[in-house]
Amino acid sequence: FRNGRENRIWNVDSILDADGEHLKDVRVTVDRPDGGARLMTITAERADYLDGEWWFTEPKVQHYDAFGQEVATPTPELDALTLRCFAEFRETPDDFLMQNRPWKFNSVRDRLRYLRNHPNLNAETRRDYTYDVWAQIMAPLACIIITLFAIPAGISSGRQSVFRGIMGALGMYFAFYGLTIVMMVLAKNGWFPAIPAAIFPAALFLVLGVRAFLKQR
Repeated sequence: FRNGRENRIWNVDSILDADGEHLKDVRVTVDRPDGGARLMTITAERADYLDGEWWFTEPKVQHYDAFGQEVATPTPELDALTLRCFAEFRETPDDFLMQNRPWKFNSVRDRLRYLRNHPNLNAETRRDYTYDVWAQIMAPLACIIITLFAIPAGISSGRQSVFRGIMGALGMYFAFYGLTIVMMVLAKNGWFPAIPAAIFPAALFLVLGVRAFLKQR
């Protein structure tokens, strides 16, 4: 698992439980903040996530200078501990589980965290993932928007023609999802910003739906 935001790479041999809180044969490589040489590596037989912090069993810590050469540890007493807490490691078990889970099954929270932890994603992947996140946030609004279309259609069909009301509602429905698909294509090809592309169809048709609803008063 690469945490580009914190300049850390985790190599884990196996996850010992379904929650990802207990890891076996762990190696963590920490690079310098400027993206230059390696700062240190930590290897351990086991790492456990307890009360929001990572505890390493029998950790072996190797430090490096600014040129990437091995140096003696500046904190020998700390590095000699057989059970050591690395509170500065803010990765969570969900980060490791999400690494092996298809993107479409991740929650909005997991997706946003993934984007924060991977600032070095290529432009195409970041566009796709950013659009997916905001489209998922906007998805519940579709229920409200369709309801706002259906209520005025039902009212007008009672006064005028049932066919006219049904066709009007269906027309708005297909127009909404048609525009959503168009904006998705534009965003994922880099022809339109991802976040506005996800928000625009919902915002536009929400305004139109509210307007149609208020006209029935």
